[in-house]
Amino acid sequence: MQQRVMVNEQFWQSLRNKEIILANKFRIKLIVEGNLNIRFFHNCLKTNWRKNNIMALSVCDSSVEGVQNVKQKVYLTLRTSSRKKLLTDQYWMA
Repeated sequence: MQQRVMVNEQFWQSLRNKEIILANKFRIKLIVEGNLNIRFFHNCLKTNWRKNNIMALSVCDSSVEGVQNVKQKVYLTLRTSSRKKLLTDQYWMA
């Protein structure tokens, strides 16, 4: 009877140890993959920002740099090339 109790305790102890090991493996995997996901996400954001960002604009033989200057040049070009006012002054001049 004593041996049966000891074997039963050893069984449950080994089962708990196995669960602890699996939980730790899961935590490690979550940390590693979580970091990879965050790095991937931020790289996607940087790529999209670079594709959508207008840092400079070439007009004829001159270049326009800076957000406000690019907005102003686009606004003036659209305003002079079209008689219809497609965009409001407040949006482009803000």
